[in-house]
Amino acid sequence: MTFTGDTGGNFIVLDSKSGAVLNKLSTGGALAGGVVTYDIGARQYVAFASGNVSRVTFGELGLPSVVVMSLGAKNTPAPVASAQSGTAGKPDIGHGRSIYSRICAACHGPEGNRVAGHDLATVRDRRDLDSTVAFIKAPVAPMPKMYPLTLNEQDVIDVAAYLQQGGWK
Repeated sequence: MTFTGDTGGNFIVLDSKSGAVLNKLSTGGALAGGVVTYDIGARQYVAFASGNVSRVTFGELGLPSVVVMSLGAKNTPAPVASAQSGTAGKPDIGHGRSIYSRICAACHGPEGNRVAGHDLATVRDRRDLDSTVAFIKAPVAPMPKMYPLTLNEQDVIDVAAYLQQGGWK
């Protein structure tokens, strides 16, 4: 596989032999720098900068951010109709805290208050668990889409539950 991006904000995975597009993911901001891939343990990761630093020059603006995704992991979540329906795995707030710290805090901050107008400390006042799960799975730019490439169904439920219970409080 070959990894690249474009100024339209797309992270693109290509077949190295044929050049065919295998996957295309909107990141919410231009990819004007390089893509780095590395291994930790048995898992491969890809990292790149998204968001046009030179806002008057070219491409999709977006907020400058670093995106890190794991690749090749076989996410095999339990079937989920609804996070509260009883068909999902029971939310694990400790696991949600761990995921938030490793992935979400880079943009949202350790206390969820780094993004103006999107204080995560008040998310439970604005959304219920199912709505929070739905938003994490299909976010509005500039928040990158992490599901299903980086987060599986249970990960999303766990992070949503962590945020719903007040997280860091």
